[in-house]
Amino acid sequence: MKKGNVVFELDDVLIERSPAIYRLIRYNWSRFNRWFIDFGSLTAKEVYNRKFDNFYEWLLKPVFRNLPLEIFTQVIVEIEKIFSNRVVNQIYCNTNITEFARRTIMNETYINSPTIENVFILSSYSTDIEKEQKEDLIKTYFKHYKIIPVLYNISEGPIKTIADMKLSWELFVTTSPDLIKTVSELSENNRKEFLLPKYPYIDIPNTTRALVEFSGGSINMYDPFVKN
Repeated sequence: MKKGNVVFELDDVLIERSPAIYRLIRYNWSRFNRWFIDFGSLTAKEVYNRKFDNFYEWLLKPVFRNLPLEIFTQVIVEIEKIFSNRVVNQIYCNTNITEFARRTIMNETYINSPTIENVFILSSYSTDIEKEQKEDLIKTYFKHYKIIPVLYNISEGPIKTIADMKLSWELFVTTSPDLIKTVSELSENNRKEFLLPKYPYIDIPNTTRALVEFSGGSINMYDPFVKN
């Protein structure tokens, strides 16, 4: 990597958000067992073997998937109500740091490298409570003068924030191919690198890869479970 800034997404890059959600669902199992399949305790790796953007896809019992749309919508609304009351505000108090974070921005050799100018931690929030929890988490675990939190309201999306800050970077680490596409379309990404974890559900469209490579950039993947 050339000397410059790096951008890390917080969720599922630096912290294990999805496994934390699953653990909280298990902790509140009596509230969810009417609708969800009981997979028992799963490791972080086992959780990440499934697409977690919408956990209903693999947790919801088959009997509920074939309901008429109106009734299915009512089921989802009921689940989300319990999820909001029992899970959402506890996620960032129950998450773990990823091995990737320990290898990179928590590693003094990495963070103090002269090639690293600043590290921007990018993350969204939907409530003030979530914002405060993320700010506290970053202050607790990612303490270094090079680290700069960049939190944005999920209703606005990250692009406005990145544009307003005129954020420049050489390495962008994310779990989202869609974000790679959007960032590439709105910024000069000449010879810049995108990095994604090797989660089985991540599929990089050929159009996105071509868009990045056309400007001399690259998309690579890393093993998120390798330890130091």
